[in-house]
Amino acid sequence: MNIYFYLQSANYLKFNQFYCLFENGETGILDLSDFDLKTGVFTYLVTEENQKKFSIQNGVITWNNGLLDIAPETVYYVVTKKSLPDWVEK
Repeated sequence: MNIYFYLQSANYLKFNQFYCLFENGETGILDLSDFDLKTGVFTYLVTEENQKKFSIQNGVITWNNGLLDIAPETVYYVVTKKSLPDWVEK
């Protein structure tokens, strides 16, 4: 399934930063400092050790064996700095 905002791959670069390749060929850096890692489920990502334990599952970046993820459309629009479409819940 080729959905343009799905991740094809990602590489851990350094704390809070991942190089992302999307299905449409666009690339960029996902910077987790754009997210509040001090509350809720994202507290799992406050350590570098846990950030490195990611995988791509069906185009989605996930951590903690799939219990934590960031929606692919959110990753795409954060990385590319494009405006979120109206259908994306804000």
